[in-house]
Amino acid sequence: MPPAKRGSIASTIRSTPGRKAGTPSSVKSTLTNGEDPKLNRRTTVYLKEETWKSMKLMTIETGESVSAYIERLIEKDVKRAQKKQQ
Repeated sequence: MPPAKRGSIASTIRSTPGRKAGTPSSVKSTLTNGEDPKLNRRTTVYLKEETWKSMKLMTIETGESVSAYIERLIEKDVKRAQKKQQ
């Protein structure tokens, strides 16, 4: 069973320079925001609050989106697992 909801997703989104607060953006523009345009699947991931905060701070510092960060970690882990199987 998923954890109980504790607020809105909007509270986790940082403001983007050059974009007015509250200006909606489409899913398509989010998925192709200067990153790999092949991103076309969405999923929900439940994390501990401490893990989320650490990841969010790191992605802000590096300028990488959370989606790109998670994608990179998964690709790295899949490659590691594939090598281990060989």
